[in-house]
Amino acid sequence: MKKGIIGILIMLIVAGLWGEAHDNSEYAEFQKYQTEPTLENLVSALQYYSALDNETGKLMITYLHFMALESSLEGLAAEGDSLSMQTRFNYANLLLDLGRYEEAIPLYDKLNVESPQWGCPWRHKGEAYWKQGKIMEAEASLRQSIAVRENHYDAYVMLAKVLRDAGRYEEALETLEKGLPYGAENPEYSEDSEFESDVKLLHEELRNKVNGE
Repeated sequence: MKKGIIGILIMLIVAGLWGEAHDNSEYAEFQKYQTEPTLENLVSALQYYSALDNETGKLMITYLHFMALESSLEGLAAEGDSLSMQTRFNYANLLLDLGRYEEAIPLYDKLNVESPQWGCPWRHKGEAYWKQGKIMEAEASLRQSIAVRENHYDAYVMLAKVLRDAGRYEEALETLEKGLPYGAENPEYSEDSEFESDVKLLHEELRNKVNGE
């Protein structure tokens, strides 16, 4: 679908459907990169459209970044299992951030098989399932993340959100409060003001739910 959008744009450019009076020379750098997607052509196109400083330039820069991203993702997918476990984990996380859950989950699955005691892939797979609305699968994955790493602070937070969404408020509150003491052992989260603000709001929300407020 995303490639289809790019294809439609390219056809419109080539066909000159913006009108006969439109100067399609503005799209030459874009077409050059599309025809030969090298780093040199990408840099050249980005520099050209940055210098335009108009709506066309901003649009083309967006499409160029999108095309470069898609190309990089295709390259990573092609390398598959030859990538290191850490790289595959980071690749899966990128797909998760992009909302491409159906592509990310199989990568986490493989990591779970290869390294079942590594808690992070279980935790991130739980998030992917949660964002798909698959509560049971999310809960199972997050519980496994905690089982293999008891102090996995953000896994407790994520599991509390999953249980909240399932309407299991007391269980969610108990889970969150069990995880809170592990915050100090996970400074990458406990020292993140935005994350901690989110945790405090979640804690307050769950206490209110349990108290019927």
